[in-house]
Order: sequence, then structure tokens, then C-alpha cells
Amino acid sequence: MSQSHLLSLRLAPNLVPHVSEMPLVSVLTPVYNGARYLRDAIDSVLDQTYANIEYIVIDNCSDDDTPAILAEYVGRDSHMKVVRNDTLLDVIENHNVAFRTMSAASVYCKVLHADDCLEPGCVEKMVALGERHPSTTIIGSYSYWESGRFPETIPSNRFFFAGREVCRAALLGEYFAFLSPSSLMIRSSVIRDRDPFYQGGELHADLDAYYSVLENTDYGFVPELLTSIRTHDDSVTSSEANPLRKLQAAQLRMLVRYGPVYLSSAEYDESLTNQLQHYYRFLARAILEGRGPEFWDLHKATLATTGHPLNRIRLIGALLRRFMQFPRSCMQILMTSHGGKKIARKS
Repeated sequence: MSQSHLLSLRLAPNLVPHVSEMPLVSVLTPVYNGARYLRDAIDSVLDQTYANIEYIVIDNCSDDDTPAILAEYVGRDSHMKVVRNDTLLDVIENHNVAFRTMSAASVYCKVLHADDCLEPGCVEKMVALGERHPSTTIIGSYSYWESGRFPETIPSNRFFFAGREVCRAALLGEYFAFLSPSSLMIRSSVIRDRDPFYQGGELHADLDAYYSVLENTDYGFVPELLTSIRTHDDSVTSSEANPLRKLQAAQLRMLVRYGPVYLSSAEYDESLTNQLQHYYRFLARAILEGRGPEFWDLHKATLATTGHPLNRIRLIGALLRRFMQFPRSCMQILMTSHGGKKIARKS
């Protein structure tokens, strides 16, 4: 399929079907104290060129200006609905609540986090690709992310991938098609068939869902910048995942859980060896940075549950090798993390 052919799948003005004949798309925004960027997210949904959208915002007991902003929009747009939780939920359960709010008639689901935005043609183009390829259950696109385009290395001349191919590429580090829930569209039927859709209570439970769903289905890709993913200090990723480096833990869990499904035995063994080497180098740096008990509890538990309990001798070896290879860098990390001036005076 050529780029021009894909773009021609947009609905021509003289061929637009009645709204009731278009597949219903559920756009879901789970939010907690998201007032800072919420208007941008809402406006990007209401400005979509696709007509048959139900927009549902799930307010997780926000105590900032989020409820007031939502009330303002609901009062003037009939496409928008707000659900407010009775009690504060963790981020994963709030997403699962959001998935359960979809109408029974929903054909596609588009999560949009309250700090992200959609380009006006995002929903229309993703639906067009999904309708062209009925076996696709997850559809992605390029996204703006930290002033760049992501995913950078996914083949840009293809619109259809076997799900197993995409998962294998992700596990081998060739390209990663799952930047953020905001960058994807999912068939509502697979969400209903897997309830809760995000399982296990882990912050990166979305990755587990994608790897699971794509084992026997396919992935579609629109090679255009259709979403903007915002990074900032107040985001869940910045405030919860980054300080504990939860993504590193999730990557090891996904490799151990799905490597045997998508990789050959030789590929899996090599990938696991490389991943564990990287993990111990990462932990060696964490020693220099003076990471606290919560950090070490998380990563010791990750190693144990993946069948590779923390080996202290191996960790010490990784730390010594780091000092031997990068002595100046190690000293800079120590001084930055533990009070550089005091260390400098003692040396």
C-alpha cells in the first residue's frame, strides 16, 4: 500500500457515510489532578475529523481544577461524558475502570492520557487502517516525544505487521512499537475479552497486554505523526516510574515471560544473557547513586520472580568493572549523589 493510497482512505466529503454507519470509537482519558494540560487533551479529541466518537473522562478523585474543567466541557459538548470514581484508585485500576465504561457498540478504543494530544486526523486514519486490515487488533503511529519522532526505526513503508513480528522486534531491541497507550488504538473486542485488560497491578501492565494480545493477531501502523506524548515532572512516569527505574524491571519481566513465546531458543538465551549483564551494570550505577530501600526491594523482587535472584558477588564484580572502566565518571556520580563537596575534601 502506498502512502497516497493510505491517505485516500480518509473519508471523502462526498462519500461520508451517516455517523451511525461509522464504527464507534471510544476515546478514554483516565485522569488524576491533570488540570495543567487537560484542556489541550480535551480540545484535541473534540477537534477530531472523525464523527462517531464517544469521549469518556474518568476522574480519579482529583482535588485540583480538573472537576471544574470537566464540568465546563460537559456542559457544552454532548459527545463527552465524565465518570468520577468514589474512591482513589491506583493508575492501573483506573485504566481498567475506564475500559469498562466503553459502550457495548464500541468497535475501537483510543486511550488518551490527560497530558497528551491527538492530531485532528488521528482517529480517522487509524480507523481507516483498521477497517482495511480486520486482523489488526492494535494500531500505532509515529508520535512526537521529547522533541523527536518515535518509534525511530520501525519500517516506514509498511502498514501491516504480523503481531509476532512486532513483539519479536521489541524483545530484540530492533524497534519498539508501544511507546504509550496514547499512541495506540485497540479493537474494543480484545479489551472486553481480557478483563481486566491491564493485569498484575504493575505500572507497565500495558506492555504485558500488548504482548499477550499480539500473539495470535496483527499490528497496523500509520506512518504519520498522529499523537504528541508530553513528558514533565508531574507525570506518572516521571514521579513514580523513573525514580525507581521501573521500566528496566518491566523489560526483564517481559523478556522472561514472552521471550520463549516469540524468540528462538538461541535468541532467547542470548537476549537474556545480554539483559542480565545490562541489569547488573544498571544496579552497579544504582549503588554509586545511593538508591534507597524501595528501589532495591523492587529490583530484588524482579530478579527473584524472573528466576534470577540477586547475585551479590556478580553485583560487586559489575561495580568493580565500572570503576576500572570509568573511574572519573564513577567519582562524579559519587560526588553528585552523596554530597560532592564533602567527598572532595576527604580525598
